[in-house]
Amino acid sequence: MKKPASSKLPQRFFPPGTRHHISTHALLSLILWVQPPGLPAQKLQPNELQGADAFSNCGADGLLQLDLETASEQAVHTGHPTMPTADSTPVSGAQEAFVSDQVPSSLDEDLRSVLDDADLDALCQVVPTKVQMIISSESMGTIHAPQQAPKRPMLCRVAFANSTTPETGKLALLEVVDSLDYLFNGQEHKEHYLWWSLMNKAAYAKRTGRDLFLWVGGKVPETRKHACDENASNHYLKPLASFALLYAQPALHGLLFMDADAWFRPTRREDKVAQPESYMDMVPEADFVFTAGHQHKIFPILLNGGIYMVKNTHRGRKFLERWFALRCGAKDQGALWQAAFEFLRDVPGSKFTFDQSAFKTYKTANEYAFCHFRKNYHAVGQHSHLACQDLTCWYYPWLSEVSCRLSNLGLLSQLVKPLQVGPMGIVPEVSMHVNGTFAPAMRHDFYHVHKPTLMCHITHGDSDDNGCSASVGSVCAHNSCGE
Repeated sequence: MKKPASSKLPQRFFPPGTRHHISTHALLSLILWVQPPGLPAQKLQPNELQGADAFSNCGADGLLQLDLETASEQAVHTGHPTMPTADSTPVSGAQEAFVSDQVPSSLDEDLRSVLDDADLDALCQVVPTKVQMIISSESMGTIHAPQQAPKRPMLCRVAFANSTTPETGKLALLEVVDSLDYLFNGQEHKEHYLWWSLMNKAAYAKRTGRDLFLWVGGKVPETRKHACDENASNHYLKPLASFALLYAQPALHGLLFMDADAWFRPTRREDKVAQPESYMDMVPEADFVFTAGHQHKIFPILLNGGIYMVKNTHRGRKFLERWFALRCGAKDQGALWQAAFEFLRDVPGSKFTFDQSAFKTYKTANEYAFCHFRKNYHAVGQHSHLACQDLTCWYYPWLSEVSCRLSNLGLLSQLVKPLQVGPMGIVPEVSMHVNGTFAPAMRHDFYHVHKPTLMCHITHGDSDDNGCSASVGSVCAHNSCGE
């Protein structure tokens, strides 16, 4: 009898102490080889990431080779549904997002109330070494931070003294803080870690010809009366600010949001590394794109809310609006996953369904979202190779839903190829070659653990197995914090 593929999994797939919960490899194998009816048993080894013709076999370095031009051609010729144009058919909810690409005439009233109070056209000129910011606002005048603070929420363009005009077609960067006091003196104020993380983003934006925007302040309105048992926190400033940026800057192609403690990993060969647009291009018809969640969670995270990309389309903006409207609890991921499920449900012809009651708390949503999506995303009814109908975009293709839900075994459910379902795209947390250019995992490489990542996202003083170290020396290495 051949050894099951699971016996070859590296130790890193199991958190410390986990192996004591699995008595034998035989038990693990018995669970893993439960397969859905009608699907043949198949083993997938790490270097056998089989799939559509757009993806060649892994190269000598073990990285997936992705040909975006070929992938784009196949997306046209494999029956991928196109979005319908506007007609007289009445629509409601998320389905409205598929009708046109016009700026909405009306907004969610809570979202509108915050935006009406905010200054959406401020300028934040930064002086890195002095840890100072000079804010120019038409409604609030000149503000010298950190000594002074804005009295209203604001969205400002962050710039060095000699910043240049950004290139067209580039994703703008966005960071959100609930106050300037948090940016300068927050819980991670040691070494001014959050300040230098912002300077890292500003310098990257300048080097790569894009804008960086900062949202500051604002109070999230109370949770609306929907299936939610928890009040919303200021984490929901993220979809609010993201919507505000796309709404206030209609010429922008889209945005890349990064948490305040996330930063671009310094490298001496930045010209050899893919830029954010390459990741968006992996799922060319998606309007909102997320990275897959961390592999070390007991329940794998469906979408990582700390780093995401949204195109400046009607669907992109409506998604952000719906994410904000569904706000529930201290963490924003529950509403994020529910909004994504609504958009998948409302794709024309979709048979995707879900249980709304699962999103009453973050705990129940976290236990439900990933495995339900993994089992049911095919019901959206799309057939391009990027929709992964053959399951080969997953590390272990035939893992059953029961196995997915069991503690620790869900770790085998990792995405290994880009996945596009309806307007949603998910980029895997693995390094790849894109058109011959190295595209590191955006946040965490669960398979090539010693490969560098595009970004680091860790709290001050921590480190991870991809070599990210949360100190100012790491954030600003190779002159990556500008002047």
